[in-house]
Amino acid sequence: MNRGIPRRLNMVLVAAFVAVGLGAFFGVPLLLARHPAWGLLLLVPVVLTTTNWALIHEGIHGALHPDRRVNELQARILGVLFGGAFQVLRFGHLHHHLFNRTALDRTEVFDPGRHHRLLFGIGYYLRLNAGLYVMELLGTLLFLLPRRLLATALGRFFPGDTADARKARQFARHHLLEPAALRAIRTDALVMLGVLAGAFLLYGEQGHLLLLMLLGRALVVSAVDNSFHYGTALDDVGYARNLRLPRPLERFILNFNLHRVHHRQAALSWHALPGAFTRQAERYDAGFAAAVARQYRGPIAVNALPRAEG
Repeated sequence: MNRGIPRRLNMVLVAAFVAVGLGAFFGVPLLLARHPAWGLLLLVPVVLTTTNWALIHEGIHGALHPDRRVNELQARILGVLFGGAFQVLRFGHLHHHLFNRTALDRTEVFDPGRHHRLLFGIGYYLRLNAGLYVMELLGTLLFLLPRRLLATALGRFFPGDTADARKARQFARHHLLEPAALRAIRTDALVMLGVLAGAFLLYGEQGHLLLLMLLGRALVVSAVDNSFHYGTALDDVGYARNLRLPRPLERFILNFNLHRVHHRQAALSWHALPGAFTRQAERYDAGFAAAVARQYRGPIAVNALPRAEG
C-alpha cells in the first residue's frame, strides 16, 4: 500500500509536464516563425528533466495515482513525451531495485581480469554523457522488432547461469515480452516515433534546436542517474546516498535526492519522503552537485571497493 499519495497535486503536475512536453514539440516551432528568441523556451524542459523523471518514477512505483489504471495511463503519457515507453522505463528501474550494486547493476565498476580498462572507460563516459537516455530511447524503438529477435537479444543481454542472471532473464521476459506488456511498449514506441517525426517536420530547418533540447535532457538524466550509488559498497542492494540540496530545490525535484529513504521504502510517495527522513533520523551523505561531479573521476576497479557487511 502506498502512503501519502498527493493525488490532486500529482494530477496538476502531470498536466503541467504534458503541457511542457507538447509545447516543446509542437508549440515552440510555431512561435519560432515569429521570432528566434522563442527557442529559449526549450531550456524549460531541460531544466525540468530531473523533476520530469521523478514524476515518471512515481508512476513506476504506483505512487502517481491510487487507481492503478490511471497511474499507468498518466505515466505512459509522461514516458512518451520524455523519450521512452513506460514499460521499458519501469523494467529498467525495478531491475535496478532488485540488483542494485550487484554484478548486474553497478555501471562504474570494472573487473581488471575481465574488462579492458580503456574500452570500459569509453563505454562508461558515453553512458554518463547522454548515453543512458539514448539507450532508453533506442531501446524503446527496438521493441518494434519481431518478438523472436527480442527474446534472443534479452537472453544475450543477461548471459550466464548464475541465480541473478536467471532471475533477471525471467524478470525481463515477464515485464517486456508478455503479450500485454509488449503491446503497450509497441503502442508507446509508435506514438513516440510519431511525436518525434511530427515535431521535426514542424521545426524544419530549426530542427537542430529540438536536437539540442533532447541532448540537454539526455545529459542531465544520464549524469544524475548513478550519482546516488557511485563508489558505494558492492552487493548492498538496499543502499543509496541521500544528497543534500537547499529545501526549495528538494521540493523542485520532488525529493528525489532523498534516495536512501526511497530505496528502503520504495512505496512511499515523493510527498512522504521528508517525513520519513526525519522520523528515521536519516542524514545527508554528500552534496548533490558534488556527487554528480564525482562520477567524472571514472570507472572503479571491483577490488577497490568494499563489500556489504553480512
